[in-house]
Amino acid sequence: MTATIDLGDLGGGESWAPPETPRPRRRLSGPARWVAAVAVAVLAAGLPVTSAAAAGPVLHLAGGALTTALGGGRIYATRFGGEGPHRLEAYGEDGARLWDTDLSDSQVFMFADDDAALLSVRLPDNPALETVTALDPRTGAQLWQRGGVSVVGRLPGRVMLVDTSRRVTLPAGADPQAEPREANQLVTVDARTGAPVWSLAVPVNAMVAFGRGGNTLFDLASFSVCDPDGTLREYDLATGAVARTDRLEPGPAESGSLRTGEDGAAGPPGARAGQVRISTDRGDDVYDRASGQMLWHAAPGPPVLGTFVNVGNTGQAAIGQWPLSGCAPGLWCRLDGAGLVAYEARTGRQAWRVDGFTTVLGAGAETVALGALGDNGQSLAAGVIVDARTGAIRSRIDGWHPVVAEGHRIVVWRRPDGQRVTTLGLLDPGTGRITVFGTGDSWGGMPSCSVDARVVACGVAGELTVWPLPAAARR
Repeated sequence: MTATIDLGDLGGGESWAPPETPRPRRRLSGPARWVAAVAVAVLAAGLPVTSAAAAGPVLHLAGGALTTALGGGRIYATRFGGEGPHRLEAYGEDGARLWDTDLSDSQVFMFADDDAALLSVRLPDNPALETVTALDPRTGAQLWQRGGVSVVGRLPGRVMLVDTSRRVTLPAGADPQAEPREANQLVTVDARTGAPVWSLAVPVNAMVAFGRGGNTLFDLASFSVCDPDGTLREYDLATGAVARTDRLEPGPAESGSLRTGEDGAAGPPGARAGQVRISTDRGDDVYDRASGQMLWHAAPGPPVLGTFVNVGNTGQAAIGQWPLSGCAPGLWCRLDGAGLVAYEARTGRQAWRVDGFTTVLGAGAETVALGALGDNGQSLAAGVIVDARTGAIRSRIDGWHPVVAEGHRIVVWRRPDGQRVTTLGLLDPGTGRITVFGTGDSWGGMPSCSVDARVVACGVAGELTVWPLPAAARR
C-alpha cells in the first residue's frame, strides 16, 4: 500500500492523490497446529521467540475480503461477494458484527476513528466529481457528504480535505519560481458534522510538508509550506493560523519535496528536531530552520529503480535518488545503490552504511530494524537489527518475512519449505525478540496488517483474521 504523501504533491507540478487503501488481509487459523509451528520456527531461526497463549482468532472472514483497518476500537473490512456492489462491514474488537453498508463501484474506505468512518469516491480522470462521505462508526448512518474534495488526513476531531474541483497543477517543464502563484484550497472540517473549521489557499509553486504521526497513513502531526523565496511557515492544525515563520538562506534553487526533521520513524527525532530537508534532482539540502542556514548537502546517490519501503512508507522510485527520511533519533537515511546510508543530522557526516537492506522497518531507542524487498516488491525472508550509532549488526532475522503494519508495528511471518502452516509474530526492533501470536493453514503471498492496543489483523488473498494482541507485545 502506498503511504508516501509528500507535501510537494500540492504544488510540485503533479496532481495530488490520497493514499491508497490497504491491500486485502487474510486470516490465518489452525490453533491445533499452533504449538508445533512455533517449535519449528524457534528451532529453525535460532531467535529469541516468545510463544503467546494459544488463544484463537476473534474474527475470521473466509473470503471476499478486499481491505481492512482498525480504528476507534472497531474492525472494518470491505468485502466483495461476487455479485452486486462491495460492502463495508464493521465489527467490534471481540468479533461481534456491528453494521454493514453497500459501497458504490468507485467508493473506497479510507480510515475510521471514534468520530467518523471516511469513504471516498476516487476519480483520477475527473477529480472535480470526487466525493467524501462520513459515516457514524457506531451505527453506519451517514453523518455528512461533501463533493469535489479528497482526503488529506485527520487530526483530533477534524478531517483535512483538498478541493479537487479547483485543483491547480503546473504544466510539465514549468519553472515554479517564475509561474504565477495560483493556489490549491485546503479545508479542515469537523469530523462529526462536516462543517468547515478553517481553510487555506496553498500556492501551487510552493513546497508542502504534512508531518505524519508515527508514520501512519492518515494521522497529521504538522503542516508546513515553503515558498520559492525560502519563506517557511508552519501552521497550527487546530486553527489554520501561522504558528511559526522562518526564512531559509539561501532559498531553494528549485522546487522539490519538503520534509521536516520531526517527521520520521517511531521515537524522538533527536538532532533532526528543528531541521528541514529539501530534496531536488541536485540532491538533498538540510537546513536549520531557526537560523535559516543550510547545514549540509548530500549529493545525489546512484540511480534507484524499483519498489522500496522507507521508514514504513512503500512507493515507486523512478530512476534518480531516494530523498532523505528520518530513520532513527539524530539520523537521516536514504537508499544509495543496493544499501542504506545513515547521516548524522548535525553534520551530514556518513554515520554508517548497511548493504543488502533497503527497508527501514522501525527503530528502538538505540537500534534500527532493516529489511529488504525482492524484485516482486515483497519482503525477503531476512532482516537485521543494527546499532543506530554505528550500523553494527546486533542480531539477524533469518527465515522471517517482515511487514510494516499500520500502527507502526512490525509483523513477521514464516512458512518452512514444503509445509502449509504459516507462523506469524510481532518483532521488537529494540531487542530483536519475536512474539508469536498466531498460525494459519496456508499462505498466498505477503500480508497486509494493522495493529492497535488490543488486536492485530492480517489479510491476504481475500481472507482476514484478527487475533488478540499478546500481552508480551503490548506497549
